[in-house]
Amino acid sequence: MNTRVLILGGAGAIGRELTRYFRSKDDHVDVLDVALDLNQDLQHLNLSDLDTYRCVYFLAWDVGGSKYIADQDTQFNQFLTNTRISSNIIPQLHHSRVPFVFISSQLAGADESAYSLTKLLGEKLCTSYSQSNARVIRQWNVYGVEEIENQKSHVITDMIRSAIKYGEIRLITDGRERRQFVHVNDVCKAYDLVADLHPDVYQVNSGHWIQIIEVAKLLGEMLNVSVKPGSQKGISPKGVLAKDIPGWSTSMSLEDGLQSLVTKYVS
Repeated sequence: MNTRVLILGGAGAIGRELTRYFRSKDDHVDVLDVALDLNQDLQHLNLSDLDTYRCVYFLAWDVGGSKYIADQDTQFNQFLTNTRISSNIIPQLHHSRVPFVFISSQLAGADESAYSLTKLLGEKLCTSYSQSNARVIRQWNVYGVEEIENQKSHVITDMIRSAIKYGEIRLITDGRERRQFVHVNDVCKAYDLVADLHPDVYQVNSGHWIQIIEVAKLLGEMLNVSVKPGSQKGISPKGVLAKDIPGWSTSMSLEDGLQSLVTKYVS
């Protein structure tokens, strides 16, 4: 049977892929995003007809790659925008009793940055409500989406763009920091599965730790360019364990996922 879902922040990198995923299943998808219409600003918008949805996916956030979320000049606006979005939307979702999925991060509460603390606040707003119908997903780095290189683009995009632009992959850090990467196709499947689970905090991770310098080397081999490490020292967050999603695991290897993404940029 076809279903109806609402994606908040559906014009973002992951939101676009999630929209395609559900539509490929012939599900009905509604999207709200300020990038599509200024009247859809979730800092102030009143949601309607929530009871018609199987699930609402809450992806909307002022966010970007590490260079954006660590930028001191953007911290105030990140705090302000994300606290307004979460304090407006999450109570409406609770009161509607519609099942919803809040997309958080393994970095939630990891440091004093606006991204970390507002994601933690979002989690608390979801889980502290006595009759919560929220599923919280703490995820690691999602990749596989073609992006425009700008202040908010993510590390893999920046490495590929650097290779194309400069003939070498220029890193900001020495590349020794570790991450886990999950392809967006696998992430979409996880979001779909978690909607039918009991409200709780779940994790989306690959279980495979890799240094950024090693990812750069893989891309360098694919693009036939060298890697130039930076001088800054990166941070390797430990992450916070949560429940696994039953029936879900990654199916896309990092090598295959990177090769697929590289093809999008160079084709």
